[in-house]
Amino acid sequence: MIHDKRAIEDLKIVNEIRFGNPDAFHVMYDKYHKLVVFLAEQRGLNEKECNDVVREVFIRLWSAVHKFNEAKAPFIAWFAIYTRNIIISRLERNEEFITAKNKYNIDIAAHRNDIIKDSRNVTFNDIDEYLNEDESEILGYHLVFGASFETISQLTRHPLPTVKFIYRRAMSKLRDRGFALNYEEQEA
Repeated sequence: MIHDKRAIEDLKIVNEIRFGNPDAFHVMYDKYHKLVVFLAEQRGLNEKECNDVVREVFIRLWSAVHKFNEAKAPFIAWFAIYTRNIIISRLERNEEFITAKNKYNIDIAAHRNDIIKDSRNVTFNDIDEYLNEDESEILGYHLVFGASFETISQLTRHPLPTVKFIYRRAMSKLRDRGFALNYEEQEA
């Protein structure tokens, strides 16, 4: 039997979330998002990474809440362990990312002008205003370094279909603006 007032309140919210109540989910977020930030900061994550962890925890919570068993522990204990596991997983992915990035010794900024030139000798800096950060990064990895889309997916942590979509969108934007690409034959 649950005697703690917080545990009783949490269990009611969890059961509402299990039944698909989005309002209960918002209540849970309001109640525990600061705990997620605190736990992430304790592991040395910066503000952006903490915000990413908060998003990931609560996105995954929607489908993972059914795993919570009130007979084993209060929700807050389960949630803290659940959050810690997500943070550790993120840290491990970060280490894999750093290893991959070091392996390729990639420095996009140093090679930006190698990517694009047309008859007017336009450089990458000239087209930056047309591309967002993801588009610029993915074009750089693929066109300058010859990285495969699979490698770019690992480096950027975007799913492979997303990498291909972003690449095609960037190429289309540039063609629509009349830029001739030195490496168009490498398109996916």
